[in-house]
Amino acid sequence: MDGFASKKAYKTYKKQKRRKSLFFISIILIASLMLAVAFDMRLSPMVRTAAVRRARSIATYVISETVCSCIEEEGISYDDLVSLEKNNNGEIAALTTDIVRLNKLKSNIAVQIYDNLSNIDKDKISLPIGTVLDNGILAGKGPKINISIKPVGSVTTDYENVFISAGINQTNHRIMIKINVTFSVIMPFRSISETVETSVCAAETVLVGSVPDAFTNVQNYASSEGEEISDDVADFGAHNNLE
Repeated sequence: MDGFASKKAYKTYKKQKRRKSLFFISIILIASLMLAVAFDMRLSPMVRTAAVRRARSIATYVISETVCSCIEEEGISYDDLVSLEKNNNGEIAALTTDIVRLNKLKSNIAVQIYDNLSNIDKDKISLPIGTVLDNGILAGKGPKINISIKPVGSVTTDYENVFISAGINQTNHRIMIKINVTFSVIMPFRSISETVETSVCAAETVLVGSVPDAFTNVQNYASSEGEEISDDVADFGAHNNLE
């Protein structure tokens, strides 16, 4: 009887111990869940803002570096993309763009940007808690939150001709590569889709034309109160030509 009672007491003890263990495990799980909810409600917006800002900065840098690298690897210059047609007086009459060469460059840039963004090491993109909290004293300190960037869909590229006045008879011509990239910013508990649109200069030159016989420069000046505006007109050579 004593042996039977001892075995029964031992089994009862094990059941109670198991129940206590399950109880403590349940408490730990509930506490962890509550902490996760609290983190999501209070820190998540700050983490999201900091992560998006960091991801956009990295994506923009990767895009710019990739464009420059592709142009350097292919050895492309302004003369490779644009042909100048001149008239009998040696003045520039028209510009002809090499569409085939430019489309090939755009395609290579799109592929390289996608690959470079996909291969970013997530361990290199981290946000210290102090930075997330935007605390000057704790900036760059504390446990780090790792984020990653993954391109979504394809990278789209296009080009644009930009002409900027550089003087009386000079015009700066730039061929800008326009890039549009949509990517996911993957953070703990969630991910966000972001889009970066940027332009990078692929080639440029200064086009020089003939010097005009007359040039008028009109400048506007606002009064100190910001109400009245007076015009300052300066004629260069106009009066001499009229005489």
